[in-house]
Formats: sequence, structure tokens, C-alpha cells
Amino acid sequence: RDVARVVAYVPQAVDPAIPYTVAEFMEMARYAHLRPFSGLGAVNIRVEISWREVPLLPAEPVEIRIPRDVHVGAGRPRLIRLPVLARVERIAEKVRAFLERGLDRDAFDLHYHARRLSEAERTRLRPLIQRKLASGELKEGCDLHRQFATALEGARQTWPRGLVIVSDPPEWTEVERVLNATYKPLLRNPLRRH
Repeated sequence: RDVARVVAYVPQAVDPAIPYTVAEFMEMARYAHLRPFSGLGAVNIRVEISWREVPLLPAEPVEIRIPRDVHVGAGRPRLIRLPVLARVERIAEKVRAFLERGLDRDAFDLHYHARRLSEAERTRLRPLIQRKLASGELKEGCDLHRQFATALEGARQTWPRGLVIVSDPPEWTEVERVLNATYKPLLRNPLRRH
């Protein structure tokens, strides 16, 4: 469950050695964010896949244990090893998405990741954000700091209505403070594609 809170990954191409159908794989993820006895019952999970470019960094291996209460066919493993997009690249992609969409769920994810962001990761993140923005939808010369403020305002207006989480969300003022302190300084202004 801890991995499921961090990793949202459905591979585009998977080693056929993983002995599950897509439907079985998705069913296993159905309760990833629920605490035991949450009382919420079945929760539908929406999966979004965005394939803009080949990953820029090597994949990181993740082991996912299938919970005991999930039925697994005879002879099927309860441990799945998957290559996932490197964490720092996932964060860079999330910054791009936040700047383009201004959604509260992107702000929530960035707030979550900021807590564990090391100085080494921040150093790697700045050029990765630039690379992600180069393949994104923002126009050449875009004032990224103004776009960041626009994205923050869009997320603030819907906070926390767009979130599907079991626990209470952080206060918007805290999210805004963390995003401004963590990610805004990493933006090279204005946007240059080359």
C-alpha cells in the first residue's frame, strides 16, 4: 500500500513474464489508498496514461506486494517487480502537468513529493523540468512564474474538491507555501525550447 500511494504507473510495454491480465492488474490497485476499516467500500480509480516521450532517466525497480485479501490464481505470485519512471522524472512531469492544467490533484502530488526531495534531486530536477516543458503545450517565451501563479490560482479555486483521498487534505495555504518555495525557484524564465 505504501508503494501504491507513491507510484501511479501502468506500463506501456511490460515483460510478458508478469502473469496477470490488465484487468487483474487494475483490480489489484483498486484499494491502494484506503486504510483498513475506512468504511468507504469500493472506490473506482481513474487511470491516466500520457506518453509524450521516451523516459529521460533509467527506470527504477519497484516491488508491489499483492494484499492477502486480493484473490490470486493458483501458482500466481504475490510479488510483482515493475520498472517505473524514476521518481525525480515523475516529479518533473508533474510540474509540467501542473503548469499546463492548474489542477488541485497536481498541487497535492507536488506537495507530497516536496517533503522528501533531497538537494541532489533538486539539482537533477531543474534541467528535467526544462526538458519536460520543451515537449509540453506551453508557448515559447511563456512567463513561467506568471503561469505558475495562474496554476496555483486554478488549483486553489477547486481545492480540495478534485482530490480523492481518505485522510484530511493539508490546508491550501500550506500547499501554496510549499509549492512556491520548492518548485517555483526551479523554473527557468521565460520558457525556451532549445
